[in-house]
Amino acid sequence: EGNNTTSIEQGEYFAMDFKLLHEEDHYDIFLTSGPDWVSLKKLDNSRFRISGYSPLQDQNLHVVEFYATSDGRKSSNFKLSLQTIDSTPPTIHLLGERVITLSKGAAFLDPGYFAEDKYGNDLTSQVIVSPDLDQNLTYNVLNYTVEDQDGSITTTTRYVNIYDSFPLNFSKALYLKTPNKPVFSWTPFGNLILCADGLTQIKSIDSDKKTWTNPYDIQRPFISRISSEEKEIEVIHQMLGESVQVKNIQKFGQSYYLTGSYQDILSISGKTNFSQKNHSFFVCKLSETFTLDWIKSFNSDEKVSNLQVVKSSNDGIVLGGDFTGNIYEDENLLLPSTKQSSDIFLLAISDLNSPVQVSSFGQDGNETLSSMSSMGNGDLVLAINVQKVAQNLYGVLMVLDQEFNPSAISFESDYANSLNDLLILNDSIFLACEFSEELFFRISEIQNVASSDRNASTLMKFNASLEHQWTTLLEAEEFASLKDLESTVSGDLIGLVEHAGKISDLNKQDLQGKQDISIFRFNQQDGSILWSENIGGEEDESEGKLVINDSGTMRVLFKSESDFVSDGIEINATLADEYILLEFKADSSFQFLEEEKLFLTEGDFFTSEIKLLNSNYAQYHLIEAPNWVSLIDHGQGSATISGTPTLGTSSGVVVISAHGFDRSSANYSLEFSVLENNTSFSNLEIPDLTKNYEMKGNGKILSLENYPNDQIGVLGNTAGNLSYQGMT
Repeated sequence: EGNNTTSIEQGEYFAMDFKLLHEEDHYDIFLTSGPDWVSLKKLDNSRFRISGYSPLQDQNLHVVEFYATSDGRKSSNFKLSLQTIDSTPPTIHLLGERVITLSKGAAFLDPGYFAEDKYGNDLTSQVIVSPDLDQNLTYNVLNYTVEDQDGSITTTTRYVNIYDSFPLNFSKALYLKTPNKPVFSWTPFGNLILCADGLTQIKSIDSDKKTWTNPYDIQRPFISRISSEEKEIEVIHQMLGESVQVKNIQKFGQSYYLTGSYQDILSISGKTNFSQKNHSFFVCKLSETFTLDWIKSFNSDEKVSNLQVVKSSNDGIVLGGDFTGNIYEDENLLLPSTKQSSDIFLLAISDLNSPVQVSSFGQDGNETLSSMSSMGNGDLVLAINVQKVAQNLYGVLMVLDQEFNPSAISFESDYANSLNDLLILNDSIFLACEFSEELFFRISEIQNVASSDRNASTLMKFNASLEHQWTTLLEAEEFASLKDLESTVSGDLIGLVEHAGKISDLNKQDLQGKQDISIFRFNQQDGSILWSENIGGEEDESEGKLVINDSGTMRVLFKSESDFVSDGIEINATLADEYILLEFKADSSFQFLEEEKLFLTEGDFFTSEIKLLNSNYAQYHLIEAPNWVSLIDHGQGSATISGTPTLGTSSGVVVISAHGFDRSSANYSLEFSVLENNTSFSNLEIPDLTKNYEMKGNGKILSLENYPNDQIGVLGNTAGNLSYQGMT
């Protein structure tokens, strides 16, 4: 009944089924008009089909008319209008890799591309590639765009990564679905220790683009071990009780110390503690094999925050944080507080049964503990932020001797400042501070340390006597916040900065997001930036935290609102209840791509590449070589030695050293022989041609592999048809 109009794609098959209103055992259907590419077919006693292939390059309205007959009766004519359309956009085929990595200054040669419309018309010459490659950007995104004659547009992208001196390689990414920010430590064997308030899923992608996903149903806080392969987690302890939250884990010597909070009851490994007040917090000691040695709980009128633990000089620990109200051990009052603002508490614990030494700091206003560490002599160093009524927020750097006697300096600024983190290296204090406008600190007199016309950060160095050594200013277009400071086993000072816009004086950034994360390595001696690396995509990255273990592996924990590419691996955005742990690794044992021997000719210039097989980054130096040999470091794990052998030279050795991020190194000895200029010699034996394989088509071979029984595997890209020995 009625008339129908429908759209069909040109050059494609279409089919439409119709039904008689009344079933007829015997009926006939007749096509009275329509294009010759439309056919009609009966299906059963009530259904029939109109179908066909619409022609290419035909955008017209075609009318198909048909009727049915049965037992001398005839239906009215039915009209079907077919509008042929072209909704298929053109296609662009990228040759070569979608992600290309170059060292800074190396020439970029586009591997090529093909473009065509649905009819097979070549549109390659109409492809527009933009923008131009910028060697000052770490990540270049090249857009390839083409438009066909119907106005349909297609765009595809290629990533070109330009690295300067960032010495770490992407190794792995772990996605953790957990309700709160997890905390980490590690075992002496390199296994990761994960502590979280629950877990529903872990998924992973590594540098070989291998992925896996494991679901979990862990509803309570737990301590787990993740193997070096990171295929699954081994839950060591679950913490049972009400409102249990894990706050921190630290490794001191061969023991681990875990802190957290709870209400009513807490049970770990069969040991149970009951809360005597509204809120409780705990610290527990675990052995190297994660056997629970002891657990100690404290009670409080209000919930404590910023729990941290450091090693003390007497093989004990100091537990610190912020508190409001009173703190109790069982029902015994340890620290009283009558004001409604927060103070700093310190609890010195030598073992489970010894008395707890207590101390607190605070005056009018709120004092919060930002970070805490200890010197080699046992002195404590605290980074404290203070907020008083009608005053700007300001930071205080405090050193406490073993009797808890303080010495301190306070920081002042035109608007506000806060201390984000501190780190102790070789009894020097490195302090991360965020401020607006001007930053001063006061000991006996006011000293200006930094100025900025926006929200900026400083990294400052002080000695154990709180004497200022140097300041490094970190500014971005909108704001820069130095959130975290860590060190490697070899003493490299690493910082994590959250910022909006480019960091000043760093021109190799390609920031597309509103808020990004960057990693910095600082020189301990003068605060200069040795290298930096940006992490992120087109949206915000936040909640960044560095996790650096004893084996030279660096991980970065954060949230990301967008997809991005890291060392050629596409990383997906995190979900609302998900964190990503991005792992970078510096290879500690370098392997050289070795040459058996160099055969040179006196008076003739030579060049030879030196390359590492298992690291993209190293610094190269000549240790031993004739004075006519020179070395050029190209970055990305390769260098070139070159020169012209002098007359009278017969043989010798060139020794090259490669140095890595974690100060590991390896030496490589390359022997050479020099022939007289009238000697004809070749060390390159070219085999006779044995067989030729010819593949016809538009494409590019990417790699070849040898297989048993004289077989060859060929991997490549092609645009259009490919033919080989009659097969297409």
